[in-house]
Amino acid sequence: MANRTNASVDYETLTKILQYEIKLGCYNKAVITGLEPFVAHWQEESLGRGASEQDRSRILSIVDSLKGYADLDPADRLPLLTQLLERINRPAPLVMKPSAPPDGVPQTALALSAAATADDSLSSAAATVQSTSSSTLPAAVVRPPRPPVRERHSPPPASGPDITRPITAVSGISTITAAKFNRLGIETVEDLLSFFPRRYVDYSALKTIDQLFYGEEVTIIGTIAQKRIRETRRGFTIVEVTLTDDTGSIQATWFNNPFLMKRLGEQQQIALSGKVEEYLGKLVFQSPDWEQLQPDMLHTGRLRPSYPLTEGLYARQVRTIMKAAVDAYALRLDDYLPLYVRQRVRVLDRATAMYQIHFPDNPQMLE
Repeated sequence: MANRTNASVDYETLTKILQYEIKLGCYNKAVITGLEPFVAHWQEESLGRGASEQDRSRILSIVDSLKGYADLDPADRLPLLTQLLERINRPAPLVMKPSAPPDGVPQTALALSAAATADDSLSSAAATVQSTSSSTLPAAVVRPPRPPVRERHSPPPASGPDITRPITAVSGISTITAAKFNRLGIETVEDLLSFFPRRYVDYSALKTIDQLFYGEEVTIIGTIAQKRIRETRRGFTIVEVTLTDDTGSIQATWFNNPFLMKRLGEQQQIALSGKVEEYLGKLVFQSPDWEQLQPDMLHTGRLRPSYPLTEGLYARQVRTIMKAAVDAYALRLDDYLPLYVRQRVRVLDRATAMYQIHFPDNPQMLE
């Protein structure tokens, strides 16, 4: 557990995020926004809670060390994160600065008295030291006893995110959206984390346009060459986009989504995932998922989770909300099994398992 010089500073969550980043290979994927924005938010929260001067100095040092993290190679990130974890977990001594002793009062007695006044928990240590000769007792530095290790199954600290909170604590969930989730029996963050996908669609197969076959579910990356919107006789709208890559072109259509005309721009590069259909003898995509190219894509190019829905909730919206919930709360979950048991039976820690059940890296993680 990370050392704390001030209980208001959440070093534990930061430690878990850094450890998870190392576990993922230092590819800046531990949180969806990237490590630097997360640490900046952590700094703002920590300083806003009234961090001590000692904590303030440590916080600023941590944030400064991670500046430019996104521009580093993964091989250069590992030693940086390792050093940061050592600094965060390194226990800090409690330095006492007693005033000059009165005549005839030994320096040792003053040190013991100051330690007892500063923290009652030092009384047992003071009794032990009192029986030691004055030549071996430090007068200016008194180290407090190591705090007891918190059991992994005990509840998280009050200052951290609480999974018993209502789901409106999760980014993207308004009171109106919460009412829709309530119809599915989801009221708290804990309920939301336990809202597991009912199935997964494998969009991890990336192909060029000339490699597509009818009926397969794939992902392509291309550039929007043309777009247009038209209306049917019954008043429905159809958005048609022509996507090209170096090997060819293909058309994608969306029904009753006119807002896509503003979100999809010509010459924009996007990833598009869906089932290859056929229309008038040509291969097409009908209502596929899409998103702009980015390092950690949520809706395309991966094993995509599919959640149960209800009226007013949409698949893309629910995936985005679930990603926000898992990023914010999964690392706060306590493990019921100690580390040596998990290593012996070869099971994941609870936080990693939660990530993988919602957003698996590959099919093997689901076995």
